[in-house]
Amino acid sequence: GSNTDIHRGKVRWFNALKGYGFIDPVDENDKPILPKGVTPTDKSDGGIFVHQSEIQTDDPALFRRLYNREFVEFRIVLDEKGRQKAVHVTGPDGNFVKCILKQKSEAAAGSESSKQE
Repeated sequence: GSNTDIHRGKVRWFNALKGYGFIDPVDENDKPILPKGVTPTDKSDGGIFVHQSEIQTDDPALFRRLYNREFVEFRIVLDEKGRQKAVHVTGPDGNFVKCILKQKSEAAAGSESSKQE
């Protein structure tokens, strides 16, 4: 198919601090589509790389992240090394991904620095 095909997947894991993670493609019954010999718990193999910059939100002030086992929709492109990566990542049915407000995450991270004023 063309790279405009929309795929469905389930987030295997996502590191919000590093801003990336991996998605397992799923079929129409939400069963993982895995390469032969790969289990869903094997973090190093299979899975489609996803970077936080591809997560579609309706608010630029949101901290873009995915949650483990969340369902998402995405398109697949190949990076310069020929590996699959997810782009234009949305929630189910093309909805915006539920992210967290940046203010909360920054407040949690910056609570020490604000005391020095």
